[in-house]
Amino acid sequence: MILFLFLISDLRDAMIRQFWTTQKKHGLILLSGDKDFGGLVEFGALWGRGKVILLRYRLVNIDRMVKDIIKLLAQEKESFEDATSLIIVLSESGYRIHRQPARKR
Repeated sequence: MILFLFLISDLRDAMIRQFWTTQKKHGLILLSGDKDFGGLVEFGALWGRGKVILLRYRLVNIDRMVKDIIKLLAQEKESFEDATSLIIVLSESGYRIHRQPARKR
């Protein structure tokens, strides 16, 4: 599994679309602490676009965040491998998972 980290607020629309394509092709996971972007992914127009971990920490403690991310990736390895779209909101108190409902055939 490849972990990809960047600041989403620095990207333009075309770059975001390119990232989703690259993410799908290479199995990347997007990490973002950007709350506006998180709202679009979690509740809006970007729902169901890929695998995302939204960081919602009140206090920025890099060591704690890295440990929590590593632990999360280990605990949810199968979820990340099986899902085409997955959103996990991670904070000091733990995490919650939003899965895209299965499509009817």
